[in-house]
Amino acid sequence: MKEDDSTFIVNQYSIENYETLNHLEIRGEFIKANKIEQNEAGNLFCVAYIDNGLWRFVVFNQNEVITDFDVNTEFNIDNYTVPIMGFSQPFASCCFLSNNNIFFNFFYRPTKTHNHFVFNPFKKKIVKER
Repeated sequence: MKEDDSTFIVNQYSIENYETLNHLEIRGEFIKANKIEQNEAGNLFCVAYIDNGLWRFVVFNQNEVITDFDVNTEFNIDNYTVPIMGFSQPFASCCFLSNNNIFFNFFYRPTKTHNHFVFNPFKKKIVKER
């Protein structure tokens, strides 16, 4: 759900009794997030988002946030890619691989390049895939 331009809300509900399992709020200056991804087992989730030019992704389960990764700091890049008003896409996406690592990609506007990496959410670091 989108509350306003500074908040993206993820609510998880039980399909058995419709009770709320988790409530996660992603807050910032100007948030764009779109798709929530889940792993094959359905017990880990990830959302790629951009906050006024700062890319991040949050990995969580039904109980807690496992990591909220700051892409700009990791790659020492600026915040010159700004989301478009009225368009929900964050210029980034993520998906789980079969080993629960996360493939993340983003579009960096100043150089007009797509960049990607693989991240291990439990080790909280970028890894190389074979």
